[in-house]
Amino acid sequence: MKDINFIDAIKSLGFDGVCSFSDVPTSQSDVDTMFRKQVGTDETDTAIMEVGNCPFTYDELEAERQRLQDLEDAKQYQQDRADAYPSIPDQLDKIYHEGIDAWKADIKAVKDEYPKP
Repeated sequence: MKDINFIDAIKSLGFDGVCSFSDVPTSQSDVDTMFRKQVGTDETDTAIMEVGNCPFTYDELEAERQRLQDLEDAKQYQQDRADAYPSIPDQLDKIYHEGIDAWKADIKAVKDEYPKP
């Protein structure tokens, strides 16, 4: 499962430039001092970064980060199920040797262990 960060949030909110935070912001003053955006490149093609002037507030960024994290977390059951299911050859072998009802029981056990949210 991916941890969603403030860069994910700022991109989701529509910022399309190169940016970074020098650390994880925990307040508006952190956003004001930690946000960096690329404003050009020098003669050696090194990024020129400007501090401050984040187009979004801390509250906007945190709300979007949490919204994206909630979406990511909601998909976790899919990965858990995929990891728990037997391989397709093993599933087909189960059907062949034990019948469709035995296969359904195995699949239902996985679905019950990792239900949709």
